[in-house]
Parts: sequence; structure tokens; C-alpha cells
Amino acid sequence: MKTVLGASLLGLAAASEGGTLKLTWSDCGDSSTHGHITSLTPATVTLGTKTTLAGKGTVDEAIQGASYKVSAKAGGVPVFTHSGDACGPDTIKLPLGLGEIDFKGFSCPISPGAVELDLDLTLAAAIPSSMAKVAISLTAAATSGDKALCVNINTGPALDAIADPEWDAYKAKHKKHYASDADEKNRYELFKKSQTRVAHLNKLNGKAGPAFGLNWMSDRFAEEKHKTGHKKPKGWVPTAPVKKFGAARSPPSINWRDTEAVTAIKNQGQCGSCWAFSATEAIESQMILGTGGKLAIALAPQQIASCAPSTGTYGCQGCNGGFTEGAYEYVKSAPGLANSFYIPYEQSLTETQATAACPTAKVAQIDGEMQELSGGYAQVTGYKYAIPPCTSGGCTNQDLKGFAAALEETPLSICVNAGAWNDYTGGVMTSAACGPMGADYQDHCVMATGFNTTAPTPYWIVRNSWASTFGEEGYIYLEMAENTCGLADDATIPEVKLDMSEKEVAEAAIRREAMYQRATQYARPQAVVV
Repeated sequence: MKTVLGASLLGLAAASEGGTLKLTWSDCGDSSTHGHITSLTPATVTLGTKTTLAGKGTVDEAIQGASYKVSAKAGGVPVFTHSGDACGPDTIKLPLGLGEIDFKGFSCPISPGAVELDLDLTLAAAIPSSMAKVAISLTAAATSGDKALCVNINTGPALDAIADPEWDAYKAKHKKHYASDADEKNRYELFKKSQTRVAHLNKLNGKAGPAFGLNWMSDRFAEEKHKTGHKKPKGWVPTAPVKKFGAARSPPSINWRDTEAVTAIKNQGQCGSCWAFSATEAIESQMILGTGGKLAIALAPQQIASCAPSTGTYGCQGCNGGFTEGAYEYVKSAPGLANSFYIPYEQSLTETQATAACPTAKVAQIDGEMQELSGGYAQVTGYKYAIPPCTSGGCTNQDLKGFAAALEETPLSICVNAGAWNDYTGGVMTSAACGPMGADYQDHCVMATGFNTTAPTPYWIVRNSWASTFGEEGYIYLEMAENTCGLADDATIPEVKLDMSEKEVAEAAIRREAMYQRATQYARPQAVVV
């Protein structure tokens, strides 16, 4: 163990000219190696001063005696070798007058269990730049011939430490670790930009109070943040009709989330499949409402993302984007939309990857002879708009009263401008903070589940597909006085085929009314972000 530290310090001495040197290490022992290093601190050494280093490790059996051999390379060229007895004191003079390492030997035999040691390293104040970045390999062998230790050590110049308590607190809170000093420096710059952006957004949010804050995404590059995915073919024109509703009851609030009409929060992961999730969730809600809650099935967004055609008027591109109308058209043409156990979600939640291939054989058997075992599914016959859609321009005059009236009847699939959503932490996001509401800015499809006019700042209730860790337990509240984020630009309601008798339809209507009463019973309190 002691010789490992000595060798690593040789590498440190050869790392750079002046300043602080960084040490990284890894244990390369295998199952037959008796000793393993578990820590080496500190991780940096300052030139021109004496540094006391502490190493910790374990040994799995008694070692009567041991010898070691260490070699170092700079730029792939051997620059140093040294060998010695691990059980006696030693002073290693580093080459080129770089300094020396002083330590006492182990008291052999070494007993099984934990092993600790300290040693002093004194380095010259200046180190030749030709010795930068050193790779050290160390092996130790017991007198019995068994392998005692194997360690790889790399050294190099350390970047200036980031002295920012807020950054330290952020890293601790979100369990952040970085690949290198350079990576951390880049992440810190993103963090500082996030601080500035969050302050600006909260200022724009005005009297609604803060709705933005630092979160897990605050040190991420744009391509690493939550994925969106709304994308329509160029020149696409809507043709579906607008649904007609009965007289509005105008409750002060409604939240279908408080009923079985809205299934649990989903997670699209690092795939731009929001459009498939939004359509799937809308189909689920129509099945539940249409049957009065008797058919509450979690359906398969993966089927839509993987199987919707990539060409034609309704062409979609899987994880590279699509749109809800295209999703409905695909489900119309398929035997049905399977449940999520039969066709589970395969896209990575943490990494970007290609769209999974369409499971064509499974899709063909959705309504086949094994359906009793594979489970339920949904069939879609079409879709309608909740209010006339806006496909161009600023979309500043959307029918918000009609939008609210539609929400009295059902949750709605919607598409929005989610450009500011990665910074959202809770509360009501205003239109001013969200940004443009025009159709050209739509980049994300989600679900509107209700509204609350009784809050200090009335808001629309919107369900996201970025997991329950996002915002308000997976939801976001958008200012109700405006077409905030363009949520009323593209609101759709799928039509689901239900084979029900007149009696079943009547019974479902009674249960659906009971759901409405629960949905309008109370308003969820507006969260306050501090």
C-alpha cells in the first residue's frame, strides 16, 4: 500500500510546471490479488510544499513480506522505474531533482483487514512541462509469489478549484459527479447561466411569484435536457372537425387528475416521443370516461412511436418527433393500441438512442387468438378538435372559454411551446415567462387535465411526460388568463370504439357524472416555491 502512494507521487511530480497537480487512481487487481486500495487523499498536491498523504486499503490474508515494482511513462515514453521492500522504511529520490518521498515501511507480517498509512511528499516548486501527464503502473508481490497489489495512477495539471458554496451545495443536492476538471468547469458555466436565466424568468413571471429554479437540469447542455418531440410535416393542414359540447356548467375548478380518468404520470425518457405519449394518454382517458371507469388500461406509447408510418401526410419520425394527429391516424389503421404490458416502453430513460423497431408480429396479434392472455387494447375511429386549431401566426385569439368548456367534459391532448419548461420547479408559469404562443413555436405535446380559477393567479393544469420528478409531481400550472405556451393551439380528443349495450352506456354515464363531481370538488392549492 505504501509503495503505491510513493509511486503515485512520482507521477505527481512529473505532471506539470507550478501550481496544483491532480492525482487520479484505479485499482487493477483481480480476484487473485490479496490487497486492494480503496482511497487516496487528498486528490491534489501543491508544488513547493510538503503534503501529507493518507492511503487506505484492505488485505484479505496475512502477508509475511512483500516487494514492489513501479514504472512511469510520460507521453508513452518510460521515464522512471523503482523497486524496493514494502516492509522497511524508504526514501525515493525523484528524477530531475523533482523532490522526494519519505515513508516508513509496513510492519510485516501484514494482518488481514484494513490497512492505513501516511507519508510525506515534498515536490520542487517548478516542474518541467515535458513531464506533464504521467501514467504509473505499480505491482506488488508477496514473498510467497502471490499477487499483493495492482494500481494504475494518472497525474496531470489540475484546473483552478471552483470556490462557490452555491455550486458545492448544488452538486451535493443533486448527487452530481463529473468526468474531469474540464467537464466540471463546463458544467459550472452552464450552472451560472442557469442562475441568470432563472432570475430573468422569475422576473418575467411577475405577480404570479417564482416558478423557476435550479434543478437537476441546470448543469446540462441543451441536447441533454428533457426531450420534447412535436413535429408536423411541412405544409400540413388540419381537416378534422371541431367537437360540439353541451351547455357549460362553469365550475370554479376542475381537475380530472383527481379521478381515475387520468392515468399515472409517464416518462418518455430521452426520446422525442411526447406526441405518442400525449395521444396515448388521451386515448386512455376516453376509454375510462366512455366506460365510466370500467376500462382503465395503461396503453403503449412505444407502439405508436415505433410503428407510426414515417412518410405521407401523417408521417412521424419516432424518437425524432411526430404529432398527435399522426398518432391517431396510425392507431385507426392498426388492429388497436396495445396495453403497456404487451408492448412495453423500450426507449432509454437516461440516454439518447434510436427508435425501437416496430414489433409487427405482436401488433398483428393485438386482437388475435391470444388476446385473452395478452390483455386489453383500444381501437380509435377518429379524432376531433376541442376548439378550432391555430396553425399559423401568433395564436393570440384562441377560444379560451371554449377550451375551458371542453375541459369540463374531458382531459385534452395539447401541444405547446415548452422552451422554458426545463427550468420550471413549481407554481404558476405566466405567459410572459413561457414565451411565444404561436403555432410555429410548438415543440412538445402533453395533456391538459383541468383548471383552477380560485387561485391567486388562476391556472390551467397540465400533465407532462417527464416523470413525476418534474415540476408539480409531474404537472405544470400555466396562467389561465392567456393562451399560455400556446396550450389552446392544437387541442384534440380521440374517438374510441366502445362496444356497449344501452344499459351499459346509461350506467357509464352515471359513473362519469360521479367522476365529474369528484373532479370539481376542490381545487388543489397553488404551490409556493421559495
